[in-house]
Amino acid sequence: MPFVDLGKGFEDVKEAELAPEAEYDLIIRDAKHDTEKGMINVMVDFEGEDYKMMYHTLWLPDPERDAETDEKYNNEKGSALKNKQLKIKRFCHAFEVPITENGFDVDDLKGATSRRKVIQDTYETKDGSVNRQNKVVIPTLPGE
Repeated sequence: MPFVDLGKGFEDVKEAELAPEAEYDLIIRDAKHDTEKGMINVMVDFEGEDYKMMYHTLWLPDPERDAETDEKYNNEKGSALKNKQLKIKRFCHAFEVPITENGFDVDDLKGATSRRKVIQDTYETKDGSVNRQNKVVIPTLPGE
């Protein structure tokens, strides 16, 4: 097999540290709209800090899938759709992303900023191992 030269400093590369739980100035570095999976992957970074970047997924409404979810969990018809809409609206509000009565422009996510609480969370991977990650706390909408 051919050797792959990754440059000087390769052996010193390490994972970025998780941020301690606190409030931070955050910025959305990028947002990728995946129409096939029905989601938007949002890359949220710490402004002026060198902590591990966070990823936040916005699941988009899908009438067929949402109806299946409602049926599977015996939810009221339309619950899955309304839940997705609410989570997206909360996220947009938290980062001051402009919305209309019908939605928002994905391009408006990139560069949006907010001062938000960040917590540490754990999740289990497909192979059963447990990883730690930072997670942005998205508050409820004002007045709720």
